[in-house]
Amino acid sequence: MRRICYKIHGVIISPACPASSFAPYYEPSAVLAKRSAASNTYSVKGRDGTSGMKLKKTKATIYPIKHSARRPGRPGPQVMEKDQMRDRILDVAEELFSTAGYSEISFRDISAQAAVNPALITYYFGSKRALFEAVYKRRGKELTDRWAELLDVLEARPGPPPTAEELLRTFIVPQFEMKNSGPGGEAFIRLQARVHSECDELSFKLRREVYDTQAKRFIAGLERALPDIDPADVSWRFVLVIGAILYMSSGVDRLEDLSSGRYYLEKVDEAILRMVNFCLQGLIAPSTPIQGKKSTNSNGNRFLKLRTAPDGKAVTKLRETSGKRRVANKR
Repeated sequence: MRRICYKIHGVIISPACPASSFAPYYEPSAVLAKRSAASNTYSVKGRDGTSGMKLKKTKATIYPIKHSARRPGRPGPQVMEKDQMRDRILDVAEELFSTAGYSEISFRDISAQAAVNPALITYYFGSKRALFEAVYKRRGKELTDRWAELLDVLEARPGPPPTAEELLRTFIVPQFEMKNSGPGGEAFIRLQARVHSECDELSFKLRREVYDTQAKRFIAGLERALPDIDPADVSWRFVLVIGAILYMSSGVDRLEDLSSGRYYLEKVDEAILRMVNFCLQGLIAPSTPIQGKKSTNSNGNRFLKLRTAPDGKAVTKLRETSGKRRVANKR
C-alpha cells in the first residue's frame, strides 16, 4: 500500500491509520504529533520530551511529498537516456567480442570501454551470455530481414522461379552492405566469422536461431532453379558458398599476399561480381558421382546415382514419390 505524506509548515505528516491519528516527522529531527479533537489542532512533542508547539489543521498549508519513480537500488543512467545507454553497451561489446572473442572479454572490459558501472550491464542483460546473444541477434536480425525482403520480391515475381545467379546475388550482396554500413556493421561481420568458426553450444545455437529459416529458403530456391542437380550437392555447395563469403567479407583474406601484391580486395562491386561468378560455377557443376548414394530434394523426390559413365560423369535418375521414373540428369 502506498504511503501518502503531507508537509505542514516544515513538519512531514503521514497517516498512521485510516482514522484521525497521524505519525509525523519533523525536519531534521523526528517528532510525534497528537490530534486534539476539541481544538482541531496538533500538539507536537519531540522525542526527547520537549515540546509545546501546536499546529492548527485549518491554517496549515499542505504540500504533497513527491516520491521518486526509481526503485531503491536500481541503477539509472546519469547522462544518456536508457535506450542510448543500452545501445552504447551493445556497440562496445560488439567491437570487443569481434576482436578478442567471447571467452576473452569480461563485464569489466566492456564497462571500462563504455564508461559505465558493471552493475548497469548486469541490470540490462543479466549475464555475459545473454549480452553476447543480444549483441549477435541485433545485427543478425537486420541481415536476415534483408534476405527475407529480397527473397519475397523474387518469389512474388510472375514467371519462372528465380535463377541460381539471382539467388546468389541476393545472398551475397547484403553481407557486403552490412560490412560497409559503418564500424558496427564491420564489427558484426568479423564477429559472424568468429561464431561460424566456433564449435561450442552457444555458437551453434545462435547460428540455428539467426540463420536457419532464411538459409533453408535459399536452399529450396536453388533446388527449384537447378532441378537437374542432386539435392545433396545443392545443400553441400550452399554450405561451401557460406564459407567462401565469410572468409572474403571478414577482412582476413590473403589475396594481396598470395598474389604478391598484384591484386587486392578494394572495390566491393568487383568482389561481388567475382564471388557470384565463382560460386555459380560451383553450383551448376554436374552432380558429384557417388556410387549408390540416395538423396531427397525439397519436393520429396528421390535421386539415385546408379553408376559412373565411361567419361567419368555421373548417370543420375530421379525417382518420383509416386513411383514414376524419369532421367533428370544424364551426362
